[in-house]
Amino acid sequence: MLVADDPAEHREFLVAFTGAEKVEATADGFRIALPRGAIDMLAPSAFTRRFDLAAPDTARGARLAALRFSGTAVAPARQTARRGAGYIERS
Repeated sequence: MLVADDPAEHREFLVAFTGAEKVEATADGFRIALPRGAIDMLAPSAFTRRFDLAAPDTARGARLAALRFSGTAVAPARQTARRGAGYIERS
């Protein structure tokens, strides 16, 4: 999950970088669908509103704000993630 003051400004670069064929506009930015996941690009205010966490400072450009993982071995991942700064679990 990336944040930028103007998400649309980074769309063309991310499409070229990933080779993605599908980009979905969202209310808060856009999502690039990839074979093994997705990249979401949001404005900082949208990130904070969605996750109730402060977004990283974007004064010097786009920033990586979060990573999403999914899988079946949830317990070990949960224990490790809770030691970090921000942790949200959704079903």
